[in-house]
Amino acid sequence: MQLIEPLRYINTRKEFDDLFGNQNKKLALDKFWMGMGGNQERSRELIRRYYNRVLNANTYFSSHMEGWKTDRGLIFIIFGPPNVVYKSDNGESWTYGESGAMLSLNFNFTRVNNPFTDNDFDLERAPLYETSWYRAVDIWRQGRVYND
Repeated sequence: MQLIEPLRYINTRKEFDDLFGNQNKKLALDKFWMGMGGNQERSRELIRRYYNRVLNANTYFSSHMEGWKTDRGLIFIIFGPPNVVYKSDNGESWTYGESGAMLSLNFNFTRVNNPFTDNDFDLERAPLYETSWYRAVDIWRQGRVYND
């Protein structure tokens, strides 16, 4: 189950429901990754890279919930580590690409006032992220690691 849940970012709803409800979850998970990777070697590399990002998200972004479930974890898993991170008392800005470049992608996170943790941030969502999101997920689904 711990390997299936973080796949919700790159699964269709049907794929996720099928994995979640399958009697033999291990076999279903292997079949999913083999379908994306196309062969055993490539699938193993995808698995390694994806779940390393999940592990890193849990290490860096966990607070009142697992790090992979947070907004920063979501972006980190799909897009990888940012090229530049700007931090302030009120939030963080992540840049993918050259800082200040026109084609760079920037994600802004605002610190949430949470009495239990100071590690809680919300992504400032905007429609302009949609195309980049679908492109990144599509690259994963083609059996390639985004931001390699």
